Amino acid sequence: MSKVQSQEKQKRTVIKYVASLAFMLLILFWTMKGILRDTSPEAIRNSILNADPRWVAAGFALMTIYLLSWAEFFRVLIIKLFGYKPLYIACLNTANIGYYFNSITPSSSGGQPMQLLYLHRCGVNVGGASMFFIADTMFNNIVMILYATGMLIWQWDLMKANLFGMKYMLIVGYLFNGGLLLLMLGASIFPKHIHKYSRKVLNWLNKKKVFRHQAKVRNKLDAFFNDYGAAARGLTKQPALMCRLFFIRLIQFGAYNLVPYTACRALGAGQEIIWPTFSLQSVLFLASSGFPTPGAVGITEKGFVTMFRNVLPDGQVESAMILARFINFYAFLIICAIVTIFAFVFAGKVKAAMFPATQKNMTAIEESKQD
Repeated sequence: MSKVQSQEKQKRTVIKYVASLAFMLLILFWTMKGILRDTSPEAIRNSILNADPRWVAAGFALMTIYLLSWAEFFRVLIIKLFGYKPLYIACLNTANIGYYFNSITPSSSGGQPMQLLYLHRCGVNVGGASMFFIADTMFNNIVMILYATGMLIWQWDLMKANLFGMKYMLIVGYLFNGGLLLLMLGASIFPKHIHKYSRKVLNWLNKKKVFRHQAKVRNKLDAFFNDYGAAARGLTKQPALMCRLFFIRLIQFGAYNLVPYTACRALGAGQEIIWPTFSLQSVLFLASSGFPTPGAVGITEKGFVTMFRNVLPDGQVESAMILARFINFYAFLIICAIVTIFAFVFAGKVKAAMFPATQKNMTAIEESKQD
């Protein structure tokens, strides 16, 4: 790819993400306008301004645990599948990049490609890193479905009384995430079969003369699947590793599902709402996860107001929704955006620190080319 083509591609990518972000803000505007139509903005503002800062801080602490758990997930995978100890900042940057791009793209579709790009710039091979994100999606969906199903069974009376129209979105969430989970399980268990069929597709494309350098493309495909297959075998043949990843995800999602509780406590609710709010948030998370708007904006805010209205004091649900979403989405969206910029700017330095010998060899090769 020429330099001009690369620049054009980068320009289109930037335009796409800016348009997606603008679309998210537009949906948020119309959603808030509808939800707050019969509510006094002054009452909500006063309620939030008088919120207990200790519980707001607790909510931010839980979201920090959420991101740190995600970073730990990647750190463990890199150590166990590649056999070297990564810089923790690289794993934390990967988590922040995923959070930011998942939040601004429809159906959280943009996070993993950008995480893959970042890890590649840090020196991690693309094939192995691809397995990271298959594992990420797989354990993400397992734990999300497990939490929602467990809360539905345990708190059935609560759910039956407060799901309302969200029950249809919950069905969509089960179908979407369940199907994706089965796809990721297949990709983890049968890497050889995927490689085999990929070669068949490539051979068909080569017959159509789609690629100019056919042997080069074939070699790249084989190299990718060699790395990917090794990572897949490394994951599926280590039950202890899979249990550890599952436990990390339990902590991560448990922290996230507790955020509405801290928002409600900040506004003066009692401690007895811990399980109702945790349960409703677990189900709301699954129900909204398949919605095709950036960051599930619109359905999450509307779903929160619908499902939480009967478990909170009168007139408090709108304030609780705004405060909870500020803590677990909008504030961290800004924080992760800033981290993402610095992460890509300094990716080369992270690579040099993680792979000093490789970086030295690459520098020597570039210098020899110039001579």
